Amino acid sequence: VLEHITSATADGDSSRDRSNFFEDKAIEPWLRSKLSDFRNSGYDRGHLVPAADMKATQNAMDETFTLNNISPQVGAGFNRDYW
Repeated sequence: VLEHITSATADGDSSRDRSNFFEDKAIEPWLRSKLSDFRNSGYDRGHLVPAADMKATQNAMDETFTLNNISPQVGAGFNRDYW
């Protein structure tokens, strides 16, 4: 993942509350991550490019919720706390 952060990309009125995780339908089903991969797995969906870095537009923030940008992370004590 490559990310270029500027004050323009990190500032804005976008909100995580209006974003949802989604599968990338452009990737063949047998290759792409699925929402069901995380369900009851014990792992959180951790952003590689943080949503908070893409506040310039709601669309930019929404794009960080594609499962292509997600890595399994331990939830309690890590993804939900330290970040």
